[in-house]
Amino acid sequence: MKRSLYLVIALCCTCGLFSFNGFGQLINELDINPGGTDQPCEYVELRGTPGAIIENVHFVAFEGDAAPSGTADFVVTFGSPGPAFGSNGLIVITGTAACGARTYAPETTRLQTTLLDAANGLENGTISFLLISTASAITANTDYDTDNNGTLEALPAGATILDAVAWTDGDAGDIMYGGTNLTATGGVIGASTRFPTNTTANSAAAWYAGAMTGTNDANTYSPTIRTANFPSDGALTPGATNVGTVGGGGPGVTKSFTGYLNGAQEVPTNASAAKGFGRVTLNEAETSITVSISYGSAAVPLSSNVIAGHIHGPAAPGVNAPVLFDLAPAGGAAFGSVNNATFAITPAQVANLKAGLFYFNIHTVNNSGGEIRGQILVPRSVVDINGDGRTDHVVVRAAGGAGSQLTWLNSLNDTGPAPSREWGVSGDQIIAGDYDGDGIDDETVFRPSNATFYIIQSATLTARIDQFGQTGDNPRIVGDYDGDGRDDLAVYRSGAQSFWYYKTSPTAVYNSVGWGQTGDFPAPGDYDGDGKSDFVVQRPTGGNGVFWKQLSGGSMSAEQFGLASDGVVPGDYDGDGKTDVAVFRTTGGFYVWDFEPSGTAGSTVVSDTWG
Repeated sequence: MKRSLYLVIALCCTCGLFSFNGFGQLINELDINPGGTDQPCEYVELRGTPGAIIENVHFVAFEGDAAPSGTADFVVTFGSPGPAFGSNGLIVITGTAACGARTYAPETTRLQTTLLDAANGLENGTISFLLISTASAITANTDYDTDNNGTLEALPAGATILDAVAWTDGDAGDIMYGGTNLTATGGVIGASTRFPTNTTANSAAAWYAGAMTGTNDANTYSPTIRTANFPSDGALTPGATNVGTVGGGGPGVTKSFTGYLNGAQEVPTNASAAKGFGRVTLNEAETSITVSISYGSAAVPLSSNVIAGHIHGPAAPGVNAPVLFDLAPAGGAAFGSVNNATFAITPAQVANLKAGLFYFNIHTVNNSGGEIRGQILVPRSVVDINGDGRTDHVVVRAAGGAGSQLTWLNSLNDTGPAPSREWGVSGDQIIAGDYDGDGIDDETVFRPSNATFYIIQSATLTARIDQFGQTGDNPRIVGDYDGDGRDDLAVYRSGAQSFWYYKTSPTAVYNSVGWGQTGDFPAPGDYDGDGKSDFVVQRPTGGNGVFWKQLSGGSMSAEQFGLASDGVVPGDYDGDGKTDVAVFRTTGGFYVWDFEPSGTAGSTVVSDTWG
């Protein structure tokens, strides 16, 4: 057993932007048993908002072996004032000696201690790591579970467990604390990594783990001793942004992937006006896929009859690849569909599917190499904070009056609430969007007083502050206007001639489109399913509402739908990858929701009463 250690860190850092007192701060990565000898390569990594100060917080390793269970073996206390997280949102605690060829990113706050240079630094075996918020002392070599009942009843009154992760070596009578227990097949865990897109505290699903292999400065996990959810791209990243694709490991839940098809994605490109949409559903066991796809339409068919349809791969956009799955579409027509075709899939193919390396391809008489093509990707969901393709429950809470701090509370699907971070002030407008293209919605506010977007980019946990527009503009039209997979900053400016302003990158020159007039209501969305946001307004006309559309390709149309007083709530209600015209109104004390499925526009209205 390694000796207990006690380390106090109370650094005064002037670079902190604001103090967190623990909330939104997480354990991010641990390496307690490197390959080869432990020292000097053990480390602890914490994650928080870039620039935030961590204070009155303790990182504690609790012994889990039967006899001394609950003893604090290793304690790092962040006093007041404490250090600030680096500009990438990371703090890494290491020894002072060099760890082979290992280096740390300069934007990471690195705290060094000689206690991790010598042998017996961090405990192996059954061990629990907790991040605890309290202004009271927590001391090493103290037993906080004196009756060995699995509860740390001797912690200071009011102490809060901000985050925890634990594992065992399997001995009888061992105890783990914090409720976040990891299990590996084939041996004992020596390191663990938080999925980069999962900021849920005290959740085993947020982690993958395993034993380490190679030299002590290697970042490679063992291929055999690992957790069941270990992702194909899992690895240690000391002092750098974590890696690991959510759902990239073993079986779990059914996963859905979609693709938008057009001629512009073909190699070489073509001028086909036809579009398509496909969906791939991977079963829970990750052994088979079910595929449905539609291509062309009676109004906008393919240039000639279909002769073949496939899923190809592996290949990135712009690269051709061989056929993997034959969809066998019916020939003799220039539009059609394939429904619920099922195929067996190998683990290697699953990894390529999750990596976005498959694409749909529809071949025609005139374009035998392919007329419309679409990369198959994880579908975008509204307010998807962890990148699993599902909408998450998010609450933004103001602490008090005008100008008070906003706190974002995230519940990742049904996994329970988890304090996330403070971002924005009362009076800001909440604007969710994936501005860095990593498949995760970034926590974003728009401040009307200075027409500025404040964004925490989830890919790097860095702040982006971008002044765009002017006071009085409506920022609720953000979307992907150029089809590159990233949401673009955008504002709607009402006037006798209303304008849509957007820019496709932080350094791009803005674009403007004149569409709408005073009294119109913007209804943004991708109405034609080409992967680009369109320009659409609802105009009260008499007692009715009229939707005026200018699609990304330039075509224009007008359609009467709903009443002039209806609320406008566009969205993809039928799951075909296209935004549907939708409204709601109050009738008899209830909300009535009407939408028009895009596949039957002009002929079908779906109505429901809810709320």
